[in-house]
Amino acid sequence: MTIFSQILFVVSLCLSLVFPTTSYAQDPINQVAIADKKITLPKLNGIVQVDVPPLLDMAKNMTYRANRLLGMYIDEEQYKALVSGNAIDLRRYALVQTLRSMEQDELTADGFMQIRTKMKEQYSKSIKINQTLLDQETKRISQKIGEQMDDKTLEMKVGEIRVDQIIELKNAIVVLAKTVVQVQSEGKIQHIPMQIGMGTGRANGKLVYFYSYSRFESEDDQIWVRSLNEQWFAGLEAVNK
Repeated sequence: MTIFSQILFVVSLCLSLVFPTTSYAQDPINQVAIADKKITLPKLNGIVQVDVPPLLDMAKNMTYRANRLLGMYIDEEQYKALVSGNAIDLRRYALVQTLRSMEQDELTADGFMQIRTKMKEQYSKSIKINQTLLDQETKRISQKIGEQMDDKTLEMKVGEIRVDQIIELKNAIVVLAKTVVQVQSEGKIQHIPMQIGMGTGRANGKLVYFYSYSRFESEDDQIWVRSLNEQWFAGLEAVNK
């Protein structure tokens, strides 16, 4: 359930985006609701939580429909470009989501341990996805982005997902993986390697996903994704005691 929603948003990293210049608040939301529980989202160094309607609308459009978007973080330098009205290149960013069907459920510590064990077993073997459904959703996303960018020729495809590492944290499990996104626009084709982190955790008895993304150019990108997940889940636990 995490893999598919993770893949769908990867495609936006291939694009440079421009939003209208206005006054945007930095770290505007530090608390979100999942059913009757309030979850505080941690602040991190170098990456900023933003509440920019056009950017969040795009994120919501590209969130798998079984999930609900709770928040978005972007690189601090990209945030500065955003508030200056310049094009932003979403080379690195992260999303916070939850699973709609589990929002009303109380997830106990034992229940989460069972989920974590199953995920570890599943991802240790392979990542299996419904390719037909993925292609359909990727086409839908391509059309939405194309409309937003006034580019009817835009087409995107997501390649094989390869697991690099599974990390077990105190309150989460994180899968590090790589893929390649193919982007075709106006007759030109790009192949963009991606490093992705798929974190599943628990806060205040609720299931929380933390998805992190970086274009893959060197091992530093994998280190960044791993470090970001470790910091975020440690922060999540600290601010939700």
